[in-house]
Amino acid sequence: MNEEKDKKSNMLHYLAYSILGICLLVSVYFNLSHEQALIQKDINIAKCDKFENLRSDVQSEYVSKEDFQSLKNRLADLSGQKKLLLEQRDAMQQKSEKEEPKAAAPLDSNITMAKDFAKCYNMDVGSYIINYQCKKNISDFIDKHKDAKYFEIIGIVDEIEFKLYKNLQNNDFIYENLGITQKTIEYMKKLTDSGLAKHRAIEAIWVIKSHAGRQTSAYNTNYKLLSKDGKRGVIVRAYK
Repeated sequence: MNEEKDKKSNMLHYLAYSILGICLLVSVYFNLSHEQALIQKDINIAKCDKFENLRSDVQSEYVSKEDFQSLKNRLADLSGQKKLLLEQRDAMQQKSEKEEPKAAAPLDSNITMAKDFAKCYNMDVGSYIINYQCKKNISDFIDKHKDAKYFEIIGIVDEIEFKLYKNLQNNDFIYENLGITQKTIEYMKKLTDSGLAKHRAIEAIWVIKSHAGRQTSAYNTNYKLLSKDGKRGVIVRAYK
């Protein structure tokens, strides 16, 4: 009788240990499966750490770091251009207000214009500095017409010198993000080309007075010439 009870007790213990063992195995299995899933997730994340590796539907909802930085740099460049253009406009307006108005060339029906003229067509883009050859051409012309009553200088600007403004006028991004209108760009362009032509003429006047004396009469015109074939500089005429 006791032996039968011991057998039943042993079977119960065996069954309990078996169930416990199975539970432990199941627990270990699920833990290992979870860890493997986490590892696989990390691997998938590592594979998709680049924007171009993401699915197209995910990419459509975001902007890559490269594109964002490119747009940011573009906006910074345009902001810098806007600041520079506004500074140039303000500087030209201030200088125009401070400069004393120059007397216009005298009107006299007895004065005739010499048929020849001095020319300087090869100034650098955006520059009003007169090079050696141009100074020589002007000086030789002055010496040839020492009896002239006065000299007239016309500034010449080239269309290519204002290509920036044309590009800005056709750039909707500027109007939308920088608050500049097309009318503002056009106004600034006029100020710039008129100012550049005037500076070139004034530089030529200094060359004339330095060569022939400060008493020499020289005037810059109130208009400019716009070249379409790359001419940039001045024309000097003599009136007798």
